[in-house]
Amino acid sequence: MTLRGQETQEGEPNTVTLQATAEELGTNVSVIPATISGDDQHEICLNTRYLADVLAVLDMPEMALEVVSPLRPIEITPALASTQYHYVMMPLSTRASDTAQSTSRLQRAQVPEEHGSAALT
Repeated sequence: MTLRGQETQEGEPNTVTLQATAEELGTNVSVIPATISGDDQHEICLNTRYLADVLAVLDMPEMALEVVSPLRPIEITPALASTQYHYVMMPLSTRASDTAQSTSRLQRAQVPEEHGSAALT
């Protein structure tokens, strides 16, 4: 699954685009409203099984996703400060240039049927 944040015109909400591709099922693209802070825009690729695991544990309508760079670990936390849960996930490399910078070679994750878009919405 690929996440891409996009800042929009002033007065319009920012969005995050979720794109999941499964060889046998096709591609699903969802655009959700988001609060985006920081100057850098990143596109990251995540393993959908791991993301589905954290979403099942959080079970909240809002969460915070902190991204430093496409190849650095990301941190996922509940948007509510009252919860002490922190989840760290390593993004997947998607380009040959990223692979050279990465400490290990990772393949792009396939989206299994049971963890498709229904688990992410």
